[in-house]
Amino acid sequence: IPVCGTVLFFASLCAMIESKNGSFIQPISNFVKMFLEMTTGCQTAAGITFNTFSTRTDLIVRCCLFSGIVSWGGCSVHMQILYILSQNGLSCTRYLLGKIFHTIISIFLTAIGLLLLL
Repeated sequence: IPVCGTVLFFASLCAMIESKNGSFIQPISNFVKMFLEMTTGCQTAAGITFNTFSTRTDLIVRCCLFSGIVSWGGCSVHMQILYILSQNGLSCTRYLLGKIFHTIISIFLTAIGLLLLL
């Protein structure tokens, strides 16, 4: 029940953020959606257009963005995992620090890999 409740809460929150689409707050709401929920974040990232980048740079930025979103997992996933960690006496701080480092490393490795391949 806590897992289902968390999923519904964050899905509803992302839907509320999406309903408040204004051109001024669009970049902020996109970032918040990517931070809160992985599926909605990936869907949002797929819809973002980078008009100022070349095709190669656009591809690298998109792949790094997707890598970061998937590595982070979203606050929805973290709330579900923190519930389980707290019940088993494991460190929530270590988990969150590990996820932050994992996200940074995955973005960095994605960028390096794509720069070498493309």
